[in-house]
Amino acid sequence: MMTRKAMGLALILSLVLAQGSAWAAPKGNASHQIVKVLSAAEPEVSSEPWKGPSEPYAFTASFMAGYAPVVDSGGFILLPSIARKLVDRGFVPDINNSVYIELAMGPVFKSGDDAFAYSAHLRWDFTKDLDWTFYAVGGFGGLVVNYPGSSSHLFYPRFGLGAMLHFTDQLAARAEVSHEWTTAGVVFSF
Repeated sequence: MMTRKAMGLALILSLVLAQGSAWAAPKGNASHQIVKVLSAAEPEVSSEPWKGPSEPYAFTASFMAGYAPVVDSGGFILLPSIARKLVDRGFVPDINNSVYIELAMGPVFKSGDDAFAYSAHLRWDFTKDLDWTFYAVGGFGGLVVNYPGSSSHLFYPRFGLGAMLHFTDQLAARAEVSHEWTTAGVVFSF
């Protein structure tokens, strides 16, 4: 009866012998075959715009700053957000599009009044290539403004457009324009 070590060695030896003829007589340039074997593990990247692989990360975290119109004037907004991928290949299967649910909230600094903005929306990303991703947002948002002696709560549908310029696969610049704010910042994928 064979021991486990002997069976493992026999299995490895049989695999080596089975591949021996392929290793002994390579067709074409041997270094080309090694490169081909090494590159087989890398994800395939399409040269055609909008057709590449989906982003492998399930979460994004953004930090943006910009202008937010508030009832009678405007203010400076600081807007952190977190997003979770819901659909890897979105509603159009022929192109690279992902759907995220995103939550954003942050303070709005304006003279005299305290304000706080928030949003819960879907973000539909359309990845053009390794550099550019364009997106649309749709959902609900709100604004809480504290006046001296009172407060105001606004709740509204939210729609906007944005773009991301990728520096690496995990770091990108992000800009967004909507009725509620115009912001720019960074986004991290993880």
